[in-house]
Parts: sequence; C-alpha cells; structure tokens
Amino acid sequence: MEMVKVKLKLKEEKEVVELFEAAKKAADRAAALDGAASEENRCIDALSQLKHFPITYQLLVSTQVGKQLRCLTNHPRKKIQSFARDVLRIWKNAVIKTNNGDVNNGKMGNKNSLKMEQKTPNNGSQKVAEKTSSMVKCNDELRDKVREQIYDSLCKVLTEAGDDIRDDVNASDPVRAAVSVECAMFENWGKSNGDKRIRYRSTLFNIKDQNNPDFRRKILLGEIKPDKIVSMTTEEMASDRRKLENKQLKEKALFNCQRPDALTATTDQFKCGRCGSRKTTYNQIQTRSADEPMTTYVTCTNCKNCWKFC
Repeated sequence: MEMVKVKLKLKEEKEVVELFEAAKKAADRAAALDGAASEENRCIDALSQLKHFPITYQLLVSTQVGKQLRCLTNHPRKKIQSFARDVLRIWKNAVIKTNNGDVNNGKMGNKNSLKMEQKTPNNGSQKVAEKTSSMVKCNDELRDKVREQIYDSLCKVLTEAGDDIRDDVNASDPVRAAVSVECAMFENWGKSNGDKRIRYRSTLFNIKDQNNPDFRRKILLGEIKPDKIVSMTTEEMASDRRKLENKQLKEKALFNCQRPDALTATTDQFKCGRCGSRKTTYNQIQTRSADEPMTTYVTCTNCKNCWKFC
C-alpha cells in the first residue's frame, strides 16, 4: 500500500513538471517569435491544466515548480503574465487552506502539544525525530536499511546548509526523498545483495560522504532526480570542489602527455600571466574532432608556467 502511494506521488510529480516544461517552452518561443499566437495558446493551455491540477504543498516542495513559474509573471505577453499569476495565486491559497485544515483537524496535536511545539526551537534534532517516526517501510529488511541510510544522510543537509537555502531545506522532506531514491535503485538494480551490490555501495558512499555535501543537498532539494542518480558515474556524483580538482588534474595530465614529436616553436607573441615574460614556446595538437580548431599549448621558458587556448 505504501509503495502504491509512493509511485502515485512520483507520477504526480512527473505530470506537474511536464506541464510546466511545456508551458515554459511555449512561452519562450512566444517571446522569441513576433506574432506567435499559436505558441501563446499552447502556453495558456498548459497553464490552464496546471491551474486545475490538484496541487499540494508536498508537490510544490518536491518539484519546485512554484519558484520556476514566477519567471512567467514577467513575460512580455500580458496574457501569459496574467495566467501565470493566477496559477500562483490559486496554488498559494490551496497551500494555506491545507495547512489550516491540518491544524483544525488536530494533525498538529492538541492545544497543549501545540503550545509546547511553539516553545521548542525548530532545530535539526527535532526535525529528525519527527521524520523518523514517519519513515515509510516496505517490509523488506534490506530495502528498509538502504532507506534509513539515505534518510540519515539527507538529514545532515539541515546542519550543512547556508542561510541562503535554509528555508528550502526546511521545506524539503528527507523521508520522501529517501524513499524515492531507494525505489529508483531497487527498480533499476534489484536487491542490494545481488550483483549490483557494488553500485549500491558506491552510491550510498557518495550520499554519506562527509566531504560531499553538494550531492546530498541536490538530492534533498530535488535538483537531482532519483531516476538520474541510478545512471550517474562516480565522477558525476563528486562534489563541486572535487569535480574542479579532477578537471585540473586532467588538464595537467594532458599537458604532461603531449606528443614528444610535436613541433615546438619559440615566439614572443604570448605573455606569461605569472611572471610577465614573453619568452615562450608553443605547439598545437588536435585534441577534438577534425572539424574543430587545434588546441595551442604555451609554456613560459622563464617560470615554466603552462596554459592553453583554442
């Protein structure tokens, strides 16, 4: 039953995102083309479907379409502006109504517990305790263990987040994210004790890695979708800092592995950015496809600084 609910949520998320993307593409074409009435109509049609979509707070958080839709409120075509603003207004009212209904129906607890909650600071440990009790189980010990490991890692994001994204992190649901990721892994790889055990270990390691907060933050905020995670390489999962370091290492290795028979010429037309000398040597290598220009490698003979350009 719980699995059916998760799949239903994923289906709703997909529908909302597809409708928004259709509206955005049509809006972009309508802005780029003079008199593109047909594109404007396509955009309005997609916005109308979003307007009547049974939106929920959880859907807005997981898909982030509310934030992205704001760009259409400044569209050059007034009709698109008006529809976008109308959709946002309806969504806002729906969220407010839902939250008020939760309080009135007692989902927030009785009066005494509500007062206690108001007095208790909204810290990370409190959020972890609240979410742990609502972890979705699937009655499979191995799968539940994977979900718990992902969930524990995603909860770290709250303490790692900067002030600029703290509100977005607080509004995110680590339980939903953990279950969605585990479901995608199970559907693509099977059980974690099978031949895909290494894939599980590699992915879980990168999610839990203390030096890789970027990866788990992007998962929690929905910037990396579950179906994308199962096809990512270890390099793609690396932190932004590690990706930059890997890129620099590759460039350095490329410099060191230049063909020994490559023709090297001396010239003074290049100026070293490190020492300012114009005593340089250079050679050219075809590092890309044949129809692309050659890459020029320059070396300062004074300080041995190296750089390249195409």
